[in-house]
Amino acid sequence: MRIIAIRKINQSRCLLLKSALRHYRNCFADSVALADEIHVSIAEELWYDLHKRTEAKRPLQNGRLDMPVYKAAVLLMALLRYENDGDINPEDIPELYRFKEALYQQLI
Repeated sequence: MRIIAIRKINQSRCLLLKSALRHYRNCFADSVALADEIHVSIAEELWYDLHKRTEAKRPLQNGRLDMPVYKAAVLLMALLRYENDGDINPEDIPELYRFKEALYQQLI
C-alpha cells in the first residue's frame, strides 16, 4: 500500500488539520448517503489519529504524518471544504495551501 507523508508537522499545524476534519465531518452530519458515511468515518479516524498526537505529553515538533492514500484523499477533500466554507484564521491560510499542495503532489 502506498503511503503519503506530510513533513514538518508541529502542534499548531496538527490543530489546523483537526479543525478541517471536524468541519468536514459536520458538513455531512445529516447525510444518509453511504459514500458520505464512509468519508466521515475515515475523517473521524484521521481526526482521532491527530488528536492522539496533539494530546501527548510532549508537544509535537517538526514531526511527520504518514497515512495511506485513502486517508490522504479524505484529508485533501476536508482541506478543500474547509477552505471554501470554514472560518479560517488569516495566519493559517499559507499552511492550508502548503498542506493542499503537498497532498496534490503526492496523490497525483
